[in-house]
Amino acid sequence: MSRGYDGFCYTLLQEGKRYTWNEAREQCKSEGKDLGSPLDMAMFSAMFKVARGKFWVGATDMEGTKWYFLDGRPVHCSCFAQQPPQPSNHAPRCGLKNAIDKYNPHILAAPCNEKHSAVCAMPFTPK
Repeated sequence: MSRGYDGFCYTLLQEGKRYTWNEAREQCKSEGKDLGSPLDMAMFSAMFKVARGKFWVGATDMEGTKWYFLDGRPVHCSCFAQQPPQPSNHAPRCGLKNAIDKYNPHILAAPCNEKHSAVCAMPFTPK
């Protein structure tokens, strides 16, 4: 299933399959896409319409200094269910869309080696 919003097309990676965050990102890239990095809560809600439950999004603290989206934007606190967690010096964490509230989605900090579904995003120009 695909869904478009504000210049992006979102697709669920192979329904029923689970990936680590890095595996999900590589699979998205192999399809000419990347993990979805929402620009705002409306875009996050559009991603939710493609996948239910928890799924990886393009946010991480892999550099160990701050949370950022894959396009380089910092992850602001309104994206997290609670205050953004401090970056981990031990093991990187990655952004996981929560499964609690489809009307108010948030990002959770999860170990990047957990396996979840993922939503890929690709820019598009509507006709």
